[in-house]
Amino acid sequence: VFGCTDTNYLEFNFLANVDTLGSCSIEVILGCQNSLYLQYNVLANTDDESCLDITEFGCMDAISFNFDSIANTDDNSCMPFVEGCLINLYMEYNSSANTDDGSCQVLIELGCMDETMYNFNPNANIDNGLCFSLDAINVNPSDYQFNMSVTAQIEFTGVLSEDMTDSILFISSQTNLVIGFGTLELLPLNGNYYSFITAYSNSVFEEINVYLLTAGDGSDTYAGNIDFVPNSSLGSISNPIIFSSNSINPDQIGCTDPDALNYDLDALVNNSSCQYPISGCMDSEAVNYNIVAVNDDGSCQYNWEDAYLTQVGQIIDMETQMTNLVDSLSEVNLTVIDLQTVIDFLSNSETSSNYLLIDSLQQELISLQNSSNQIQPTHIDYFIDFPEGWSMFGYNCYEPQDISSAFISQSDKIVIIKDEYGSSFFPNYNFNGIGDLNYAEGYLIKTNEVINQFQFCKILILEE
Repeated sequence: VFGCTDTNYLEFNFLANVDTLGSCSIEVILGCQNSLYLQYNVLANTDDESCLDITEFGCMDAISFNFDSIANTDDNSCMPFVEGCLINLYMEYNSSANTDDGSCQVLIELGCMDETMYNFNPNANIDNGLCFSLDAINVNPSDYQFNMSVTAQIEFTGVLSEDMTDSILFISSQTNLVIGFGTLELLPLNGNYYSFITAYSNSVFEEINVYLLTAGDGSDTYAGNIDFVPNSSLGSISNPIIFSSNSINPDQIGCTDPDALNYDLDALVNNSSCQYPISGCMDSEAVNYNIVAVNDDGSCQYNWEDAYLTQVGQIIDMETQMTNLVDSLSEVNLTVIDLQTVIDFLSNSETSSNYLLIDSLQQELISLQNSSNQIQPTHIDYFIDFPEGWSMFGYNCYEPQDISSAFISQSDKIVIIKDEYGSSFFPNYNFNGIGDLNYAEGYLIKTNEVINQFQFCKILILEE
């Protein structure tokens, strides 16, 4: 039998009894062939069961902050001890520190640090960007697209204010400008004091920061925030919103959505606390399986093409809803605006007998806005979950967005993204062959780990 008869070579043939010239070519090299072990020999071609110790990477410097006593292979991750304040609530906070040295002394106090502003806070050590001047209170309605009427009262330490020099100030959370202002007025009909305020905005949705101004000592108090809803009315003479030094009356804030799990029947102001059961595909075998879903909505898809077409269809439906929203609002807005104009005119009149009519009109306006025929726009979170590996997604924002910026927070988890033309985005190589993400377009993505609760932007939906 011809073959390699030398046991020191891989080609050794124990049946061979005649050595063939050149049949023995690869010499046996014994060693550990498992790369996960410390004894791993990259040259070995024959395992000799010498793999004993699993490789543990870490810092092996005993005087370093992150010394790992288990490590047997240094990974150059050692960090020195850096002493400092570790609590970010203090002025002395050191983001580079990893060892507390007791230097945390001065608590951060946010506030207006401009001495020329009305709400200057002498105790503030970090400016909160919310400075405002009463000289700047000059709201021009023609500068805004939308308005909202608010009927309110002021409460200090549990007592409703009767000081007509006290006032309410609305500040836009987006522009930091004054968008509404009103002082207290006596209503002879019932002897109570109200502030009738019109707030203005160019946004369909934004939060309004509310301040109570006390003319007696020139102080101001932050009283929380309310949601701006275009061409709507909040509160009325018979049921006013109460702004207090302890923020809005706790009995009047909460979840105002009847479809939410924690709907509060008594709440007048939504505090964004509404919780909803999450619907989605609950079949773990489906490509669009949603691990957090509690209600199966029948949306399960079992191949990527169907999942992609479904998602694109949902985005197109969303666009159709937006078109319907514009049409619906255009039909209702004339009635709402006309009614609001009458209320504003009567509110500015000095005739006390008008207040019964004002209250009636306010109730009619609220009823119109809350009726089943009135469609209101609401911004909600729209999260996407990406499984590890390949999947598809649709871009749901109207405004285009550079793909590098859109995924900057998750770039280390993304291997590649491709569009319908085959153009690619490789974050690890800073290569962007796609450019912008465009509305209602679908994309193919590969990740090296799961990405949960990802969001491009909030979406606008219709609520009846």
